[in-house]
Amino acid sequence: MKRSAILALGVASLLWAAAGSAGADEVVIAAQYPLSGPMASYSGPFLREGTEIAIQRINETQMLGKGRTLKVIIEDNAGDRNQAKITLVGVPDKPGIAARLLGPVAKANILVDMIIQNVSHESLTDFSFTIPRVDVKKAMPIIQETAKDIGAKSVSVTEAIAKVSLVGVGMRSHSGVAAKMFDVLSHEGVNIMMISTSEIKISCVIDEKYMELAMRALHAAFGLDQVPLGK
Repeated sequence: MKRSAILALGVASLLWAAAGSAGADEVVIAAQYPLSGPMASYSGPFLREGTEIAIQRINETQMLGKGRTLKVIIEDNAGDRNQAKITLVGVPDKPGIAARLLGPVAKANILVDMIIQNVSHESLTDFSFTIPRVDVKKAMPIIQETAKDIGAKSVSVTEAIAKVSLVGVGMRSHSGVAAKMFDVLSHEGVNIMMISTSEIKISCVIDEKYMELAMRALHAAFGLDQVPLGK
């Protein structure tokens, strides 16, 4: 949070200076951050979070003047092949089961990312989640023991997966982004294993061998290839 706050102050000053003389009621600034590549785990998320904090602060305090707002549209697509999918089949569908499954994983300091629970059938369900691939050997004994305790039928792990994400603050005001993403992947013959969404991100888990293909297709479909990277 400290890094994000420092970035927020710096970005706020820059954006206020850049937009302060504009006459429109809404000042729109586009931003593209390194959300993929070797710097993704540091530069992209911290810069994005700092920018969002700065924009919120500027608008809440009406720093651009009464009735004027600042809006930033951040867009990129990112890929992550360092994931593994864990699936428990035949999990009893009852209150507290997710906590019993993921609690021991959290205590082992293993990060859980995407979580999917299927529709219950005859009081049983399938429960899938992703973790960093490097943590599979550490996680599996814990998960297998927990699966036995709760009465799950089986546990499987799929390591040859990748996560592709479309990130953009503009998603909040643009309908059809998810549908377009799914259509692009379908057109390229890429099967989607898992989906998660938020206000600024849509992520899909796919077969690892299709990650580069999916990234290129999404990059072209959403016009990201029209902006030089790093600008």
